Amino acid sequence: MANTTSPPINSATSNANPVPQTQPSTLQQVAASPGRPALRVKINDTFTRLSKNRWLHDRPELDVYTLLIDTYRLRIHDDLLNKLEINVDSLYCQEGDGGAGGFRRFLQRVESHPARLFPRWWTPTKTEECVQLGLSDEWSSLDRHITKSDVVNHYKDWMMPMQLRAFAESIYTRANGMKGNNLKAQLELENKEASR
Repeated sequence: MANTTSPPINSATSNANPVPQTQPSTLQQVAASPGRPALRVKINDTFTRLSKNRWLHDRPELDVYTLLIDTYRLRIHDDLLNKLEINVDSLYCQEGDGGAGGFRRFLQRVESHPARLFPRWWTPTKTEECVQLGLSDEWSSLDRHITKSDVVNHYKDWMMPMQLRAFAESIYTRANGMKGNNLKAQLELENKEASR
């Protein structure tokens, strides 16, 4: 696999030591509960929220963590689909950290976005809780590859891949994923994957 295309946003945190394994938190226990719905709270105006950069707002912590992990995993899948270079610490090229290094860099991108994409309650502690969920939960595992059909089946929502992709586009381009060329690119990707 190819090396990373761009340097980490913050090299001090991209090489962070793995968090020691501890007893599962209450959040992790809830996440791993059999029959748990994909999201605890249904939000009806998701595309309006995406266009206003408020897609993660007004959601429970577990839902936000799950959406962040799935946005990252689907973006890595899309990069591979589009034959873009893959970061060496992503889930496709792990360096022994279970994909946590690439995901931490992704969270740094979200945090540094000028539109304040994180909910108000987000803190560095929440970053680590989110990473730990990705290292411990079966569905949200950072070393588990997902595709568009996996996302549709898990969320029981055929528009969820589009939401994840639009949110990722706003993170990586700093432009709204629901407007102009970004939306056109998302629709082209949807068509490309549907034709495979």
